[in-house]
Amino acid sequence: MTSIQPFARLLVLTISCVLILIVCQGSGSIVYRLTQGKPLTLEFISAVFNLALALPPKSMLLFAVFFSMFEEVTFRGVLLRMLLRKYPIRRAIIYSALGFGLVHFPAVLTGRALIPTLGQVVWAALFGLFYGYLVVKTDSLAPAMIVHWLSNVFQEPLTAYWQTASIGIRTLYGIIFGYGLAALLLIFWVRFFSKRWLSPQSDNNRNSR
Repeated sequence: MTSIQPFARLLVLTISCVLILIVCQGSGSIVYRLTQGKPLTLEFISAVFNLALALPPKSMLLFAVFFSMFEEVTFRGVLLRMLLRKYPIRRAIIYSALGFGLVHFPAVLTGRALIPTLGQVVWAALFGLFYGYLVVKTDSLAPAMIVHWLSNVFQEPLTAYWQTASIGIRTLYGIIFGYGLAALLLIFWVRFFSKRWLSPQSDNNRNSR
C-alpha cells in the first residue's frame, strides 16, 4: 500500500477525486441558496468556489490540517490492512469505514453537540468507504492521504454558506453534500478509472497494440 506507481495515473486520479469532491461540496451551498429562494448569481457561485480563501496567505489551513493525512496511515494503512488479512475486501473496507466514523464520536465528551457529532460519525463512515476502496484499488495510501488532506482544507469556503443554517440542516447537508454524495460518485469513478487505466488488463491490452 506504499506504491506511487504508475505516478502520472495516480496523480490524475487524485486530482480528479479532489475536483469531484469540490463540486459536490460546493453544490450543497448552491442547493441551500435555492431552497432559500434567493437568486443564484455568478458572484455567489464565484464566492462559493473561491478556493484561494483556504490557501496561503489568506489562510493557514493547508498546514493546520496536514495531520489529517496521517489518519489514512492509521485507518487504511494499518487497520484496513489488518482487516484484509482476516476478511473479504468488501467487509474489510466496511469495518474500517465504521471504525473511522466511530472514532469521531468521543467529540461529544469535549462538549460538542450530539447532533453534529452524530452527523460527523455518519459522513466520516461514508467517506471512509471511499478511502478504503481507493486504497485497495490503487494499492497505495498516497491518493487517499492527499484527498483527505485537501478535503479538510477546501471544505471551509465550499460549505461556509450552508454552515449558517440550523444545526439540523447543517448536519443533513454535511451528510449529503459534505461527503455522502461525493463518496458515492467517487467510488464509481475510482472503479471506472482503475479498470481503464490501472488494471493489469489495461496495460496488457495497451502493450499488445
